[in-house]
Amino acid sequence: MRLNFQLGELIIRATSGQWGYDAGLREAVVETGDGVMGWPHTKVAKRLEQGPEHSLYQYYRYAVHPEQRDAIAAGGN
Repeated sequence: MRLNFQLGELIIRATSGQWGYDAGLREAVVETGDGVMGWPHTKVAKRLEQGPEHSLYQYYRYAVHPEQRDAIAAGGN
């Protein structure tokens, strides 16, 4: 649980975001300052269960660097 919280906190602090709650999924979410929603607990679970193709670094970059989102989503560095 600690890694999940740390990933979410990094995103929140870097984007002036906030924690929220997704009642439908019954899970904590982060919302970046520009409105992007993320589920860090799910991402960390996928990383642990399914391996390195679920990059926490890319997840963080996507949330924190809006100007890079298109390239990251397309699989670019």
